[in-house]
Amino acid sequence: MVLLDTNEVKTSDVLLPDHAQALSLLKQGEIELAIQKLTEAMLHSPEDSRIPADLLRALVLEQRFDDAERLVYNLPVGLMNDPQLRNLCAHVELITANTSPDSDMPKLIMNYYMSLEESPDQPEKRLELASILLKIDDIESSLEQLYMIRLHDRAFRNYIGHRGMQALFAMLGDEHELVEKYRLKLEQETGLAPLCQNSSDH
Repeated sequence: MVLLDTNEVKTSDVLLPDHAQALSLLKQGEIELAIQKLTEAMLHSPEDSRIPADLLRALVLEQRFDDAERLVYNLPVGLMNDPQLRNLCAHVELITANTSPDSDMPKLIMNYYMSLEESPDQPEKRLELASILLKIDDIESSLEQLYMIRLHDRAFRNYIGHRGMQALFAMLGDEHELVEKYRLKLEQETGLAPLCQNSSDH
């Protein structure tokens, strides 16, 4: 899950003292203390999109998925103009769509595929499956489920199919073969605009 890399923000950037201290704590593995510092930093500088981005990473590292999801849905709209934060929020939504224990994943994956084969029109199940596949680093299969959501139920969960694909494209990079493959698929679909990595259009 590259988007959750705690080293993504460079310590050479100009940061608030609380934010800089939080990043240092993250690198030391003091995640709970880092979360406290990042929460304080958000209060002091609510317009800095880098702070909630690092707070989201810390919450997921601590497996506080409910808190991460609440933060995503309560962020000020203006902060979502930052493409990095926007992609990270979509990534967190994918991770939190299914929080089943790792030991259950092989059986879960089989059950999801069987259910979708019987009844394909289940966007919620597709999203949960995409979440599981992402956690086991099966990016292509996760992209396929998001693509199917975007294709057949585009507005589902505030366009999560589109936003999820966009987040994974950003994670992989423009030159990755999967990015090229799925952008081509989108271009070939009648009535679907190409999906640009930095576009927020739905």
